[in-house]
Amino acid sequence: MSTNSATAVLEAGPRSIDLFGLLDWQTYHNIVLSPAQVTTLGPFPWSDAVLNSRCPFHNGKMVRETHFAFAGLDTITITELHSYADTWYANEQFATTVTLGLRWYLLLKDIVPDSEGKKFAEQVAMLPAEYEAPSAVAETAKDLFVKTKTGVFVNPNRYARTSDPGSGGSRVSVGVCVASGVDVHYFTDDYRNGHIGVGASRKFEKTLVG
Repeated sequence: MSTNSATAVLEAGPRSIDLFGLLDWQTYHNIVLSPAQVTTLGPFPWSDAVLNSRCPFHNGKMVRETHFAFAGLDTITITELHSYADTWYANEQFATTVTLGLRWYLLLKDIVPDSEGKKFAEQVAMLPAEYEAPSAVAETAKDLFVKTKTGVFVNPNRYARTSDPGSGGSRVSVGVCVASGVDVHYFTDDYRNGHIGVGASRKFEKTLVG
């Protein structure tokens, strides 16, 4: 891929949704993707028809209004995104070795409405077939990127359960996003609390166009 072609892909992306794209990695993290990485990432997989469709979580709104999209890099862990010195997860695999995929992500900005106060299994059962609970690193990235690109703090007083367990078996939960950053915490799957919901990530297929 030529430099001009790579730049064109870097600059491409939906204009109808809040987005942290490839050029944002360069601007905010000083990371420049190689032409091979750009090729692997590919074009944004969800069509305008999907972005302009009815949001399954918020009546009267479209997906583009309630979701946030970003380009994931397979070198990025939670500890690459967020200071972790002296935290409980400093040596946890989900934070130090699990990376984002080299792929596009489309996540609900806030927790799934009315998912608070439920067990994790009950929360996951609320997700439509085309959604899944996000990984901890994806939920963390989304919270931080939304803040960076829009100035909005999502889930400022709530946590989103993720698909990742910690080493002790409790479910990793991400939220309470404020000016100082985002909190990574843990709760057992059966614990019910009015401030703990579940995140939602649109399932990804490389060949997906819609």
